[in-house]
Amino acid sequence: MVVPVISHKTVKKHQKLDVKVASTAAVILKTIRNAHLKQVRKEEKTATVVAVKTPDLM
Repeated sequence: MVVPVISHKTVKKHQKLDVKVASTAAVILKTIRNAHLKQVRKEEKTATVVAVKTPDLM
């Protein structure tokens, strides 16, 4: 039985790709999280403004 040998160059190339993919995923998750937080803050501001304008609802 012949075992295929993977060259060191190929291993390094795949390691670099793995790091790049992980980095890209982290950036995407961070962007999504920040967009969600901005939306939540905007909704909180809107709710506060509505509550201040209509104090009888509190």
